[in-house]
Amino acid sequence: MKQNPLRLGTSTSGLCRCIPDDFAAGIYKTTSYTDDEYRRLASIAREAGVAIANSEIRSLEYFLTVAMLDSGLNNPIVEMFRNIGDNCEVWSVHAPFTGVDLASPDDEMRLQSVKWVCRAAEIGHGLGAKVLTVHSALEAPVSISREQRVELAAKSIASVADVCAGYGITVAVEILPRQCIGNSAPELLTMLELIDRPNAGICLDVNHCFPASALAEVVRTLGKRIVTLHISDYDDVDERHWLPTKGVIDWTGFIHALREIKYSGPFLYEVSLNEATLTDAIAVLEQNYNELMRAAS
Repeated sequence: MKQNPLRLGTSTSGLCRCIPDDFAAGIYKTTSYTDDEYRRLASIAREAGVAIANSEIRSLEYFLTVAMLDSGLNNPIVEMFRNIGDNCEVWSVHAPFTGVDLASPDDEMRLQSVKWVCRAAEIGHGLGAKVLTVHSALEAPVSISREQRVELAAKSIASVADVCAGYGITVAVEILPRQCIGNSAPELLTMLELIDRPNAGICLDVNHCFPASALAEVVRTLGKRIVTLHISDYDDVDERHWLPTKGVIDWTGFIHALREIKYSGPFLYEVSLNEATLTDAIAVLEQNYNELMRAAS
């Protein structure tokens, strides 16, 4: 399936907020289901997949938590991906990050984190995903230097990339906010040099990039290393995951910069949607996406 650059994409993390009957709680937190629970959740997921198939969405990212790893491809949300039709792809899987620290100085925690992230890659492979998005570290005080944390993150991600290579998956290290490891273009580029794997690149989450005025230049600096995006808006103070145009980002300048570097992946939204229904949420994404693309044409 040939897909156009900057096609409309979205993470399931936003969409699942708009599905009724405590769907998100059941999908993201439950590791086992009664038969009735599974049938109900799978039915909702199938309906969601059909709604996506009939929309302008062309790429999906599957957001995973540690609790979802055990159920793997037997999680009822997978029924969504089995019903998205031929015009939509499973583009990426977002590895868990709560409780996951690929740069931990604690060997046991770091190695367990690598195992969890590799399990997410295995699930992604089962769905046909092309990209695995990872956070390099938790934002937590530790006893070692920032440089040591970057080195540990790179070592862990290199191990993940080696596993992903067997699946034909590219690892995308996400730019993170505040004082997180990987919070700037130079630090991400240093990390990629240390990882030294052909299937390692960057996920540019635009509401993690500070200041907002530097976003287009960050795109040009990272260039072809950008393999996927997380799209949302913010106030230039902290991450907000607002719908684009609700914050301060110059979207036309950003889109022009993406075209300059010939970015070929999806324009993948990771926004906090609170619409009453999934149909309403999809309509909001479609309208916002079309307005941005028209303005940048």
